[in-house]
Amino acid sequence: MQESAMGQLKYSVFLCFRGEDVRVGFLSYLIGTLKRKSIKYYVDYEETRGEVMEIFLRRIAESRIVLVILSPKFMESDWCIDEVLKALETREAGTSIIPVFYKVSVADVKGWNIVKQGDRDKFINVTKRLGLRSKDYPTSEADFVNKIVEELEKALTKLETEEEENKLKMKQAITTKMKQAITTNTTMPFFGTNKRVKQLQEKLMMGIPTHTRLVGVVGMKGSGKTNLAEMFFEEGKCYFLRHLFFRDKIGKNMESGAKRDLLVQQFQKNLLKISNTEEKINSKLLLVLDDFSDKEDIICLFGDRGWITPGSKIVIVASDKSLVEGLVDDTYVVPGLNEKEGLACLSYHAFGDVITRYFLTRYSFLKTREIYKDIKNLTK
Repeated sequence: MQESAMGQLKYSVFLCFRGEDVRVGFLSYLIGTLKRKSIKYYVDYEETRGEVMEIFLRRIAESRIVLVILSPKFMESDWCIDEVLKALETREAGTSIIPVFYKVSVADVKGWNIVKQGDRDKFINVTKRLGLRSKDYPTSEADFVNKIVEELEKALTKLETEEEENKLKMKQAITTKMKQAITTNTTMPFFGTNKRVKQLQEKLMMGIPTHTRLVGVVGMKGSGKTNLAEMFFEEGKCYFLRHLFFRDKIGKNMESGAKRDLLVQQFQKNLLKISNTEEKINSKLLLVLDDFSDKEDIICLFGDRGWITPGSKIVIVASDKSLVEGLVDDTYVVPGLNEKEGLACLSYHAFGDVITRYFLTRYSFLKTREIYKDIKNLTK
């Protein structure tokens, strides 16, 4: 079902009528034609007996079109008057009122008296809408009913088209607003990375600048190890004169001895680049080693560790815990996603980067989950 500002739309047409005037003959033929055309309608005698007036008023709000069948004794029913006034209150984009003048004229309706002058002014607004008149079909009530249903079909098609266009505009407006909002919040990590960065900082004792620490970051493929290491490196490098993020980019098929020689050469070259002054040579180092698959390569790279100055912090990213055993002071195993982080991951793949950032930085987990349900309905 489609939605409007009023709530869930359950019916295409709400039939508002004075039963004494139309229930026999005209109404039966109208309902039969609506059924044949598969137009979902609501009529009050289908409600459970004993229901209060509020139920009918709610059904009006749940209907796309209110068909008001104005007949000679229509004004004798307070319920009929209340239904029309409710319809006038709730008609917004995607909904409408169509008056049917059954055995009465527009002038007749304008002459009807309502107790409250304000209500009369509202009621007369119905006559200003383009309606259908039974006097135009004096010889065939069946033709009149067919014409009513034909106009209903046209109106429903028009309203549904307008609603789809409005939904598209709304989606575009939301996306534009979120893109603008994201420009002021580009540093938010995804999927719990921010929390994991803090946990890694604690493992490395970043609060004790004189303490040298080596920590292995371990997790299965796709667990976000490299993303975590990159976030940690970007946050921490400003506290070090020397900082290096070093990846093993050498081909895996190279002979191991030659590969290690080349690896050490590249590492020392990069280390020299960031150690080009006496002050830097003796300063502490922030180092991240990533994408290593052979423990011997890491051992060869470390050598006698004489280049590791006091206060340095070193991270080794590995998919296998055995690669860092005996080489590090501690190990940080990247945990799986909790429920909220899982929602963020799902949202990223389902809705994209912009929507995920926008909602998860503004709303609670439960609220975000409800919003995504609404977005899902909006994008159907």
